Amino acid sequence: SYWINPSTMLTRFNFAARLATARGQPGDGAEVKPADLLGTASISDPANIVDRVLEITSGVALSPLARQALVGYVQSPLNYPPGFNGQPNPQQRQAATDARLRGAILLALASSDFQVG
Repeated sequence: SYWINPSTMLTRFNFAARLATARGQPGDGAEVKPADLLGTASISDPANIVDRVLEITSGVALSPLARQALVGYVQSPLNYPPGFNGQPNPQQRQAATDARLRGAILLALASSDFQVG
């Protein structure tokens, strides 16, 4: 593809990151809520999450290996701040889940399958 060069790829990756991490302020139109976008605030069904992510990212068809990697990412243990010990409270768990959902959207948008598919 003639449009692929370092500058255009970087621009696309930066756009994907801004889109996936858009937090904005409630009501300003710039806030992206992954749970609303994906129709779930849970990561209990990773394959369904990935299918939904692929639907909202223009139905890109990932290779089987890339799809499985994205499912693996969604189902991997949630990340908490360094030094965190103990059981997370519901707000901490939801924040970590939100970050995971945002990450899944970003990875799908930044995948080579999406860029050249």
